[in-house]
Amino acid sequence: MTPPSAARAKSAGIAAALAVFGLAFWELRMVRPVPLPQAVTKWAGDLYSIYYPGFRFAYRGADFLPSWNPLQMAGAPFLAGYNGGFLYPPNWLAAIVPVHLALGWVCALHVALAGVTTFALGRFAGLTRPAAAVAALTFMLSERFLGEGYRPSYLASITWVPIVCLCAARLVVAPTPWRGALLGVAVALQFLTGIAQHVCYEAYLLVLAGAVVWTRTGGWNGDYVRRLAIAGGLAAAVALGLSAVQLFPTLEVIAAAVRGPAGLTLAQTYPIKTGESELRQLVYVFGPVLGFAALALVERTRRPWVDAAIVILVVAMLIGIGSPFYTRVFYHLPGVALFRMPMQMEMVGTLPLALLAGLGVDVALRVCAGWPAGARAVVGVVLGVVGALSVTPFLMGTSAAVLVLVVTVLLLVYPSRRTAWLVVATLACERLVAVESRVMITQNNTAAFFEPPAFVRFLSEHAGHDRVLVVKNWRRRFPFMEKLGTLWGVHVAQDYEPLVAVTYHRFLRPLESSNVDKPLFAGRYQPRPNDPGWRALDLLAVRWVVVAAGRPWTPSGDRFRVAYQDREATVWENTKSAPRAYLAERWRVMPNADFALSVLQGGGIDPRAQPSIDRPDPVRLDPQAPGEADVRIVGETNDTVHLRVAAPRGGLVVLADLFWPGWRVTVDGAERSMLRVDYLFRGVMVEPGEHDVVFRYVPLRLYVGAATTGATVVALAMAGLAVALDRRRRDPRLGAA
Repeated sequence: MTPPSAARAKSAGIAAALAVFGLAFWELRMVRPVPLPQAVTKWAGDLYSIYYPGFRFAYRGADFLPSWNPLQMAGAPFLAGYNGGFLYPPNWLAAIVPVHLALGWVCALHVALAGVTTFALGRFAGLTRPAAAVAALTFMLSERFLGEGYRPSYLASITWVPIVCLCAARLVVAPTPWRGALLGVAVALQFLTGIAQHVCYEAYLLVLAGAVVWTRTGGWNGDYVRRLAIAGGLAAAVALGLSAVQLFPTLEVIAAAVRGPAGLTLAQTYPIKTGESELRQLVYVFGPVLGFAALALVERTRRPWVDAAIVILVVAMLIGIGSPFYTRVFYHLPGVALFRMPMQMEMVGTLPLALLAGLGVDVALRVCAGWPAGARAVVGVVLGVVGALSVTPFLMGTSAAVLVLVVTVLLLVYPSRRTAWLVVATLACERLVAVESRVMITQNNTAAFFEPPAFVRFLSEHAGHDRVLVVKNWRRRFPFMEKLGTLWGVHVAQDYEPLVAVTYHRFLRPLESSNVDKPLFAGRYQPRPNDPGWRALDLLAVRWVVVAAGRPWTPSGDRFRVAYQDREATVWENTKSAPRAYLAERWRVMPNADFALSVLQGGGIDPRAQPSIDRPDPVRLDPQAPGEADVRIVGETNDTVHLRVAAPRGGLVVLADLFWPGWRVTVDGAERSMLRVDYLFRGVMVEPGEHDVVFRYVPLRLYVGAATTGATVVALAMAGLAVALDRRRRDPRLGAA
C-alpha cells in the first residue's frame, strides 16, 4: 500500500504537470497562432474597448484603484461600478507588468488554476488520478472556457467554480466552522472577479445538489443539520464580510442604475440565440469525453453524488439553452432577473460533465473489467463513436476522431491504469489540435499598439476640460470606443457600463433613437449631426466630436466646423457647446427632480441663463455690482474639481458633472450645501467676490465596506492561527517538529 505522503506527492506532481500544461497550452494555442496585424473586431471587442482601458485606469493611472472616473459620461463611480473586477487581487498584476501582458498572463494563470482545482475536486470525489486528470483537462480546455479569455472577468469567475464546489463538498461531508469560513473566502473571491452572475447561478445549483444528496442518502440527523447550518451561516458571513468593499458601494449604484434592483425583463435576459443553436454547439465544446460521461451512468457505489452531478448538468443545460425551465421557473427565482445571457450557466454545467467523464474512466477500470470481453468491445465501440462524433467538426474523419475511437475501445477491452493514462494523453493531444485562436488578444500586441493616435494627441492638447463624443466604426472597435477617455485621459460623454445611472439615461432621453442598447441603456449612443437631442449634449459641454474614418457623419449648418482631420479620423468642434463650469445669476427652484427634467426637455427656457435648482439656498447678492463673472477649472483629479470663481454680484456656480451621493463642496475652505442643478448637475451658491470652489468625492459606503473587509481579514487570520495552534497541540508529530 502506498504511504499517504507518497500518494500526496504523486497527486501534487500531477497537479503541477496540469498547471504547466495549462500555461503552455495558453501560449501555444491562444497566443502564438494568431496572425498579425489585424483589426479589433467584434469577437475581441470587449477585451480591447472595455477591459484594457479599465485596467489601465485602475492600475496605471494617476491613482491606484480610483473611486471615481471623471472621464466618462458626466463622471461615474469607478470601483462601485463593479464591472471589471478591479478589486480582485490577481488582477493587480497589471500594476506590476504592462497591462496588455497582464491581461493575458492572468488568463493563463486561471487556466492552470482551473486544471489544478478540478483535479483536486476529482480526487476528493474519489476519482483515480488519471480519471481526475481527465476531468481537469475537460474543464480547463473546454472551448467555452478558453473563449472567455476575451472577457477575463468571466474566465476568472468560472475558474472559481471547482474551488467553490470543493469547499462546499468538504463542508457537506464534515461540517466545521473552519470549512464554512473557507467556503466563504472562495465565494467572496469569485464575487470580486466582477461576475456575480456565476455566484448567483452556482448558489442555486449547490442547493439543488445538496437536496439530491439528502434525498438519496435517506436524510441527515438533527446534530448534523445543526452543524451544517452553523458552518453555512459562517460561510455566508465571511463571504459578505470579505466582499463588503465591493458589495456596499455597488448596492448604492444598483439602486440608482438603469438596471436597478427590479432586474430585467425575460426578453432582455436572453437576447442572443435560440435554444436549438445553443444545443448544437454544446456537442462540440467539451471535447471527446461524452462517451465516458455516459459510461458514468452505470456507477452504483457513489450514486448520490453521481445523481447530483447529473441533475446539475441537466438543469444547467436547460437553463443555458433558454428552455421553458428557464423562462417559467428559474428566471423567477430571486436575483436571477438581474443578469443577461443565461447561457453562462453552461459554463457552470461544464464542471459536472467533466467529473462524470472522469468517473466514466474509473467505471471502465472497475466495473467494466468484470464484463465479458465481447460486451466490453461492443460498449467500447459505441462509446468511442460517441467520443469521435464530439470532436470539433472540422476534424471529423481525421486522425483525431480515429484516435479517440481507438483509445476508448482499448480502455474498455484492456482496462488498466496505463490505458487510462493513454486516455489522458489522447484528450490533451486532441485539445492541442482542436483549439486554436485566430483572433488577437492584448498579449499578442506590443506597447506601441496602444500608443495614442494622432487625433487623440490633438484632443489632449485642445479639448481641455470639455467633453468629446465618439462616433465609431463598428467594424474597427479600437481605438474608436466609448472608453477612449478612460484610456487616454480626455473627457468622453459616453461609456459602456451596465450599471449606468438612470438619471444620465433620462437626461439623454431626447437621443434615444441613437441608443444602441435600447430598451436598456449602457452609455452607448451615436447621435446624428442633425439630431434634435443635441441640446442635451450642449449642456454636457460636448464641444468635440471624433468621427472614425469610414463612418458617414456629415453636418449641415453652422453648428459644427472641422478642427482636425487625418486618414483615421475627423474631429469636429461644436460651436454651440456650453462650458463645463459657469456662473448663473438667475435661477428657478423646482418642486422636484422630475418636474425640473420635464421643464428642461420642454425647451421653454434657456437653462444656461436660468438653470433650475432642487431647493432654495439664500445667499447675499449684490445685483448692482460692476464686473464680469468668470468661472475657470484650475485643477482636476479623479475625485476633485477645483474652480476659481469671479462673481462680482454672487450667484450659482454650475458644474456640468453628475450629481451623485458622496460628492461634497467647499467654498473658500468652508463646506457648503451642494445643489442639484438642471436635474443632472452639481452646483453651489457663492456670495459676491472671488472664491475657490472645490468639489470632492467622499464615498462613505466604499470606506465602510473597506473597513468591514479589513476587519474580516483580520478575524480570519486570527481564526486561522488559532486552528493551526490547536492542530499543533493535538498532533504530537507537529509538536516534535
